Amino acid sequence: MAAQTHVSAMPKTLTQPDNRKTKHFLINPRLQIGIVVYSILLTLTFQITAFIANKMFYENFAKTAGTRSPIEEHAALTFLSGQQNIAFNVYLTVSILAIVVAFVVGIIYSHRVAGPLHALKRHMQTCAETGKLTPVKFRDSDYIKDVVTEFNKMVEKV
Repeated sequence: MAAQTHVSAMPKTLTQPDNRKTKHFLINPRLQIGIVVYSILLTLTFQITAFIANKMFYENFAKTAGTRSPIEEHAALTFLSGQQNIAFNVYLTVSILAIVVAFVVGIIYSHRVAGPLHALKRHMQTCAETGKLTPVKFRDSDYIKDVVTEFNKMVEKV
């Protein structure tokens, strides 16, 4: 008897490989760099605003200290200058850390958008080359699941 091949009623799905080693650091450079730049600019805006507010506080405090006697004024201004230097170092350190965190978080979240878009694009190219429409599946952590759902609905109807 001839060997029969079993064809599944459910079409095969394209899944993204689950290995965490990526070929490219930036999947969609324009999108991902844009997200990271906006994240960093937002972080810098908050840091600069806090720094300016702190500087204004110290300047106003120094003016108030200037109304005392010369001996009291010297001690207060010396103390104030030391506190201002400490605050500057803290702001500088926090700003650098905030920029690093904004960069890392921006890359992680942009991968959750750019990765699925890239996989969907590859899947559509494969469908166009083979002439077979098949559903697509993404990782649970990926975004734009609504696009995947609508794509799979379209595949079912075609």
